[in-house]
Amino acid sequence: MPLKTSITLSDPNSKVSVGIYFSGEILKGHEELQRKKHLFDKDVTMRASSSEAKEPAAESGMLSRISTMDDVIMEAAPHAVQSDEGFCLGIRSTNFKGFKTVIFEFENSDIGRRTIEYCMDVFGNGEMIHILFYSAPIESFAENMDAAVDIFNTTVWRTDFDPYKNIEVTS
Repeated sequence: MPLKTSITLSDPNSKVSVGIYFSGEILKGHEELQRKKHLFDKDVTMRASSSEAKEPAAESGMLSRISTMDDVIMEAAPHAVQSDEGFCLGIRSTNFKGFKTVIFEFENSDIGRRTIEYCMDVFGNGEMIHILFYSAPIESFAENMDAAVDIFNTTVWRTDFDPYKNIEVTS
């Protein structure tokens, strides 16, 4: 298995950071299909306050004990920065750079941070996700969002790599 990889660029003065995260987890078989089905095959647009977000994830069994929002959050885990349902403001599916992507927005007032994560299905089968993230103090989050989106939009992604080898950042 490849190692967990995280590359973070941050400004210590403004406490703003952007980065990429790969957990090192590669799902196979049933887990891979579940992630694809529950996360990337659906069109998700969910706000924390919506009835859909609060509905049980299933009518019976273990998933009946958690909310639909929590189920979606867990399918993308582990997250780069935050991953608690109590901090999730919203979730939205999109296509980013040719990858099925689910965008999460978190806000934790206890630590004073707001975060956006782009969780991308690298191979299109749910096997592996890479996460782009932007995190900033709540009060300065909006003023730096355009710069973060510009950084995300200028990224270049390769799919011709072996997922079982460590990601080489430099050669």
